Amino acid sequence: MTTSERSNPLNRFQSSLLPAIVLLLPGISAASTPVIPPAASSGNPIMNAIISNALALTILFVILSAVIGAVIRYRRKDRVLKDFDKYAVIVVLADGRRVWGKLQVYPNGLEIHYEKEVEDPSGHVERSFVLHQGEMAAIRAILRPKEMLTPAMARRRRRDLTRYVRPTPARRFARFLLIQFSILRDALVQTFTLVIGHARNIAAPSSRVGSVLQAQDRHINEIGKTVITSVNLAYDPILESFFGQGCVAEVPEAGGWRELPGVMKEYSPDWVEVLRAGWPLALEGRLPSGEESASVEERQIFLRRKGHHVVVENREEKNIELLSLVNPGGEELGLGEAVVLPGRDFLLDMVDTSGGDIVLKLLLIQPGDTILPRSSTIIRHRLKQAPLGLMENLGIRR
Repeated sequence: MTTSERSNPLNRFQSSLLPAIVLLLPGISAASTPVIPPAASSGNPIMNAIISNALALTILFVILSAVIGAVIRYRRKDRVLKDFDKYAVIVVLADGRRVWGKLQVYPNGLEIHYEKEVEDPSGHVERSFVLHQGEMAAIRAILRPKEMLTPAMARRRRRDLTRYVRPTPARRFARFLLIQFSILRDALVQTFTLVIGHARNIAAPSSRVGSVLQAQDRHINEIGKTVITSVNLAYDPILESFFGQGCVAEVPEAGGWRELPGVMKEYSPDWVEVLRAGWPLALEGRLPSGEESASVEERQIFLRRKGHHVVVENREEKNIELLSLVNPGGEELGLGEAVVLPGRDFLLDMVDTSGGDIVLKLLLIQPGDTILPRSSTIIRHRLKQAPLGLMENLGIRR
């Protein structure tokens, strides 16, 4: 057993539980009434003891059902969130906070590992940020900017998107089966129950199969239902028709909706993934009193004094939207979401720039692959074609 297997609580549970069951079986067998005649017993004595004893058989199926359920819950992860697992991301929360780091996806939450350790004001050093299952609703977006990816991450993304753009016949067929399985999931559960019931009725009660089905049909049905319902693709005919197509996702923001054009990649019951959709990051730049220039949150955006004006210099490779300006007197002036293109400057008129700090609030349209919550996202429009640049970035020709 490897170190990771020893550290897995599920593996430790199984390895310690099974020997205990074997030790208990002889005592259980002696104290209970056999279900089938001894003459029908043959082969492995432990298996005979289990099958010929109602109590032992019930205990075995209860444990088997619990173990299968635990394994499925432990290993099942959201199919959309898994696409960003082990990638560098920005997680945007509803309260405006942004968390940077390498994402690790769990079945019941997320952990973002910081690139560098962070010392809290209280003195302790933090290495990651965890979001538990009950806190997932606070996520507004998970962004995977291309410039944050390491060479290894970029190669993995390229391989994944290559398979997505050019799926093999086997992947297309697997997708087809997954959709059909999701559509017929309830029917399959009922069919499994009917098959087990029919087998129980036709099997001889004195046979091994008959004795098991007669006594444990409820637990067998539970195991089948657990396995069948473990498929987490909630089939949506509209979203499925957008699969691989250019689309516009609408997300709510103050005063209305924001449109995010991109390419639809995947969806799940809780999330939708749109490639190259990007996300508007709220930034705040401060030009302290007495200083001639300052950068905005260590990005290639600069504020510079010029007489009774403030010049906003955009040296990023993406647009920025200017929201408001707080002058030295504390008055906040709306800027009407003026857009500054990459490489351009924008001149802001000011009455006085020498009396105190100047604060500029803006939005940076950060490009990248984006995961959005389905509860607050609407796939509103179908684009005429996928946005230009996707195939170029992948190095793939159709």
